[in-house]
Amino acid sequence: MYDPICIKKYTIYDIFHNDNNKLIIIMPYSGGLLNIKYDNISFTLHKCDHNHTYIYVSDTSFSYKEKINITINNELIETKVNKYPEFKDKIIMSTIVKNEDDYIVQWIEFHLNIGIKHFIIYDNSKNNTLQNVLKKYISNNIVVLINWRYHYRNPKKWKDISGQTTQQCHSIWAFQNSKYIGLFDIDEYVNLQN
Repeated sequence: MYDPICIKKYTIYDIFHNDNNKLIIIMPYSGGLLNIKYDNISFTLHKCDHNHTYIYVSDTSFSYKEKINITINNELIETKVNKYPEFKDKIIMSTIVKNEDDYIVQWIEFHLNIGIKHFIIYDNSKNNTLQNVLKKYISNNIVVLINWRYHYRNPKKWKDISGQTTQQCHSIWAFQNSKYIGLFDIDEYVNLQN
């Protein structure tokens, strides 16, 4: 299981090095912009279409480092950096689940049978049982399980989605070299007609 690199002070949900060798910082919209620097490298801000998620992307590519010193709003912070598996030219499915242990295996098995080989599962539960339920899929490199314990909706602005849109943007930016990323709930299935 992967644990996102959270910096609560700045509402940062994760810091990771993606498959294009860029440093990515992802967070829900919180009203304020961050001034981020790493090794004299600047970051460009990207926003999801609904302005719910902010994605800061390093302007320069560089090799992965497990720990870095980064400056956020003139504060020097030592932090770890996540590195997720790469799925170059693969079709992957990504979903966020909350207390859906009874349904997730069925959803994975259905999509394995139609040719999907990799799943990114963001666990939004508090019961910590999903890792055991998906043990064989994780050990066979079929499932990447990410401990995504963030509010599904921003508690300060209930109309603003937080957990799910950041999860979707996280998948899009972490696994950019995949061929396709299906963003689904586990009650949604791909229905091939031909």
